[in-house]
Amino acid sequence: MANLHLLPPNATPAERAFSEATTRIDRIPVPIARLYNPDDCPVEFLPWLAWALSVDAWESSWSEAQKRRAVKNAIWIHKHKGTRGAVERAVQTLGYRIRILEWWQERPKAERFTFSIDIEVDDRGVSPELFSSLTRVVNKAKNTRSHLRGFQVAESVRSECPAAGAFQQGTDLTVYPWTTRELLQAASLPVALGITEYLSITVQPR
Repeated sequence: MANLHLLPPNATPAERAFSEATTRIDRIPVPIARLYNPDDCPVEFLPWLAWALSVDAWESSWSEAQKRRAVKNAIWIHKHKGTRGAVERAVQTLGYRIRILEWWQERPKAERFTFSIDIEVDDRGVSPELFSSLTRVVNKAKNTRSHLRGFQVAESVRSECPAAGAFQQGTDLTVYPWTTRELLQAASLPVALGITEYLSITVQPR
């Protein structure tokens, strides 16, 4: 059965071929729900999803996990942009733990309306590219009044040191054959005693 179309009778062969090709386009699966899911979206489409969600900072050198976190947190960061929480979430998206110090928290107090960031980096180390990327991320998430004074880096390296221990306890018990150490016997022994005494007198005649 020929495909139905709305082309006029004088349509060219090219127009008819194009019409027949596009009538089958609805058979091509387009998983929209998957493409808009940061966890399921194919990695090659993540930059387009980031563009659709207006991700402010994006680096092609980021790992796949960092890219997915950036897309996943984009809506939350836009809702809270200009707050301390937005800055923290934006940097944590890249997999780093930070502590923000406002100017009034410094000892002595720093210049008004400035802040610094203590950042803990792992064995990935510190590079100029990292500082540049972090600076862009922070400047996109912070408010306009506050100014980033700089980063203070603390390097943390974690490793595993497997250790094992064993504890064994027992009792050594020796059982000897049963023997009698002390034997007590009770018996009765009748004893009779008789004493006979006599006196012999001899009378001599005159």
